[in-house]
Amino acid sequence: MISQFITHFSNAPVYAGIATIAAFAGASIWLWFWLREDDHPEPWRLLALAFFAGALIVPFVVPLQRLGYELYIANEPLMVTSWALVEELYKYGIALLLILWRRAVDEPIDYVIYMIMIGVGFATFENILYLYKTLIEINGTTILPLAGTPAGTELVRVGAMRFVGASLVHIVSSATIGIAMAFAFNASQRTRLIAGLLGLSTATLLHTLFNLTIISRTQSASSLGAVFLGVWISVIVLLVLMERVKHIRTKTNTPGTT
Repeated sequence: MISQFITHFSNAPVYAGIATIAAFAGASIWLWFWLREDDHPEPWRLLALAFFAGALIVPFVVPLQRLGYELYIANEPLMVTSWALVEELYKYGIALLLILWRRAVDEPIDYVIYMIMIGVGFATFENILYLYKTLIEINGTTILPLAGTPAGTELVRVGAMRFVGASLVHIVSSATIGIAMAFAFNASQRTRLIAGLLGLSTATLLHTLFNLTIISRTQSASSLGAVFLGVWISVIVLLVLMERVKHIRTKTNTPGTT
């Protein structure tokens, strides 16, 4: 699956490079912002693993979303829900598989931080795809100047919307799973797993609502503004919840024990 993406990008490597640089620039800003919320910084290797794990699940998610499109094209809410569920399920699954069982995850806030890293990684790869697609649709595979051109203008517009909209949705939805698990930090493994599933359900709901609203209101700038306002309100709520998580007292047991 990943080889198919590499082949696709090889059609216009310069545009792929531009899209990658732009996407990573946006990601670096969000990483700087959210990692400040951890008073005891996590190991950089594990943070990097979470980020790139989130990015590398995108090629596996896309085919399933295409399947959801084919199965539920006549039922838009169900189709969009399937898209959101696949994304959140993969993000949660990769976190359980690679990250959340490690000894470094020794504080409630760590669940949130690592889920955010996975969410940012996923959003970054997705943003690369969108930005690359934008350039290809306007210029084709011919390398043309971008400054002051329709392609350049559209690249900035799409990049800005992805940065303040879709990227934050991935962050908030992923963090929702982490928040749920964080509040169950001192509980048994089973309880933490159940909490994670509740967080997964909530994250899927939030993600679905955002996508449905975007799809149904693409013609109105004021409506889009309302959508993004809702996203930013969610960010504020997330920051408040993260502060509460920081004050959860931990027992001597680690997440890897019951």
